[in-house]
Amino acid sequence: MPYQVLYRKYRPKTFLEVVGQDHIVKTLKNAIDNDKISHAYLFCGPRGTGKTTIAKLFAKALNCLSSEDRPCGECPNCQAMNEGSFPDVIELDAASNNSVEDIRNIVENASYRPLQGRYKVYILDEVHMLSGSAANALLKTLEEPPAHVIFILATTDPQKIIPTILSRCQRYNFSKVSDTDMKRRLEEILKKEGLEYEAPSLDIICDLADGCVRDALSYLDEALAYSEGLKTSELIEMFGLLTLDKKMSLIKDIKAHRLDDALVEVRDLYRKGIDIKALTQDLIKIFKDLLIYKETGSIDLLSVLDKKRAQEIATLYDTHSILSSIDILLSALDAYRKGQDVLSSFEVVIFKLANIKEEAEIKISKTTVFDEEIEIERPKKKEDIELDLDELVLTKEELLSVLKTASKEEKNKDLFIYEDLRELSFDPKKRKYFSLLKDTEIFADNKDMIILFTYSNEALVHQINDKMNNQELYYFLNDEFGIDKMVYAINKEVRDDIARSFRHIDDYDLNGIVIERYPKKEGKKDLEAKLKEVFGDVEVMED
Repeated sequence: MPYQVLYRKYRPKTFLEVVGQDHIVKTLKNAIDNDKISHAYLFCGPRGTGKTTIAKLFAKALNCLSSEDRPCGECPNCQAMNEGSFPDVIELDAASNNSVEDIRNIVENASYRPLQGRYKVYILDEVHMLSGSAANALLKTLEEPPAHVIFILATTDPQKIIPTILSRCQRYNFSKVSDTDMKRRLEEILKKEGLEYEAPSLDIICDLADGCVRDALSYLDEALAYSEGLKTSELIEMFGLLTLDKKMSLIKDIKAHRLDDALVEVRDLYRKGIDIKALTQDLIKIFKDLLIYKETGSIDLLSVLDKKRAQEIATLYDTHSILSSIDILLSALDAYRKGQDVLSSFEVVIFKLANIKEEAEIKISKTTVFDEEIEIERPKKKEDIELDLDELVLTKEELLSVLKTASKEEKNKDLFIYEDLRELSFDPKKRKYFSLLKDTEIFADNKDMIILFTYSNEALVHQINDKMNNQELYYFLNDEFGIDKMVYAINKEVRDDIARSFRHIDDYDLNGIVIERYPKKEGKKDLEAKLKEVFGDVEVMED
């Protein structure tokens, strides 16, 4: 008997064998049991998550002769469908049957009654591949098919389907299968095959599959062709993977600026067939785990690191550096997709990661840098009040006083700033305010002050609170939006501290706290009055 690949051999034959789509299975079974069958279904989701499999099971259940536990898998109809000889379930691939003529054939044949079963079921895979005219040709029949016809459409790209088809179908969104469900399925298959395996090897296959059951079984097939049973070391060698310890070693070399060692190691691994894209994704997962550990201290939420490894590198990075590292690695993945040389791109990534500035370094250099930028970017206006080039600083009590009187109504009233924000980027005179506001959100808002929050951009906090910038922003919001409120920016640490203190706000003396606004700018009429007071009855000419 010829060998049958695992994903075909172990394709679920009943709903009980389906992995990871419990909500969809339950809904479809209830529809069958209660005889509430729709005329058209749309199954959407990533590849290999069970769309076609569940479509076949649903078609089998609809035509099953058993009175319970449908599909039973034993009645003549179920047996015929298992053998692929059942005439009333028609599977079509829209990629190769996407013309108007193909759809007309479907519509014409749909009018004939089923030969053997209760329903004639059309399973149309990758339906987004239909041409526009073919999709329109299907519309009328899809909306009002004969009572004995059911359409099941499947796609990995639902946004490409025309809205008129979407509105005629019950839509079911398939999700990627969790590693827990995937691992359980792999264990069942290996036991049925009578094969030994190392537990960490299943983690590797689940990681490679990324929620796709078909991919997981294909990787398992490939591994079993290499040797009997699953061994972690062999999988690492087969698929060009790195152990976690080697990835950690690479991170430490980069952080310690041992760039020659890091480059030699990466080039050697590349020659051995290492997948640079997979390595980049793995590094993102490590930094993501590190961020979770730094911010929460929880080990239970980590997916890659254990406690020992997390503690080992937690001392090397602050939150700003971790976020910057993740941004650099995500940009690298985008560069790979654009067809750039993968090895060269990753070598550049190594230098970028090695030269990330710590948050403390940014604080030391920020004042000089911003002052220089401000002087170049904006000449001082005559009507501006003279201010020292230092920061506006509010005490905890002052911030708490804003929170105490803040309201959702004030906040909602000012949120429209962000609706029009993008338009500012196109105006050279207003672009500065766009750059100051675009990465912020409103944390608290009362009748006198708006407290802005930015998650990780410490530099932006200082830039907004610089007195010259802050004054300009106040006047800008007043002129542009009619908002007569001071603005103040805080980072995550300050936000969390204030939120904690607010729970015990009665412990603070907030009486008599007033945060003064900047003085109003003099309008044209005020200026004319002052000139006439000094020079008598003169006419003020426009420039």
